[in-house]
Amino acid sequence: MGILQEKSDGYWNYFLALERDIEVLSRYVDFCSANYPTFSLEMARILLAAGSEADVLLKAICNREHPASKASNIGAYFAIVSDVVPHILKFEVCLPRWGISLVPWESWSQESPPGWWTGYNKVKHHRDDHFQSANLQYVLEAVAAVYVLNLYWHREAANDGTLVPMPTLYRPGPEQDNGTTHNGFEFGINYKL
Repeated sequence: MGILQEKSDGYWNYFLALERDIEVLSRYVDFCSANYPTFSLEMARILLAAGSEADVLLKAICNREHPASKASNIGAYFAIVSDVVPHILKFEVCLPRWGISLVPWESWSQESPPGWWTGYNKVKHHRDDHFQSANLQYVLEAVAAVYVLNLYWHREAANDGTLVPMPTLYRPGPEQDNGTTHNGFEFGINYKL
C-alpha cells in the first residue's frame, strides 16, 4: 500500500459507523458495569447491526481461508477461524475513555457462542421475550467483536498502521498494540496480530 489506504471493501467503514453509534449512545447511558444490564431500542438496533456484520465478516474470513468452505453458522465458523487466527479468542479490546476492557471472543467454542452472540440471536428471533438481551454489555462486546474481525480481515494494513482512519473509541489491548504510524495525513495504529 502507498501513503493512502487502498479503496476500502466497506467492512472497516461499517465498523467505524457502528463506533459512531456507540459514541452517540454514550451521551445517554453511562458506560460502566453497573449499567451493563440497561437495554433499549437503540441498543437493539446496534446489536442487530453488529451481530449481522460479525456474521458477514466470519463468513468472509472462512471463505478466504478455505474457499470450498460451506460454513454458515457460528459453530462451523469456529472450526476455521480458531485454526487460522487462534489469537482471536484472547484479543483484548479497550475503551479507554471509560476504563473498559473486553475480550469479545473469549467464551467462543465449537459448542458455545459468545454471550453477546446468543443475545443477538435472541433479540433477532424472539425480541418480544428477550428484549433485555439488547443490553449495553452485549452491544459493547458485539461492536468490539466486529472491530477484532476487521483487524484480521485487514491483517496486513492493521499490522503496518495503514488501516485508517483509526478508531476513536475502540483500541487494542496492550498485547496487540504496537504503537502508531503517521502516513503524512493521519495516524494509524500498528497492531500485533
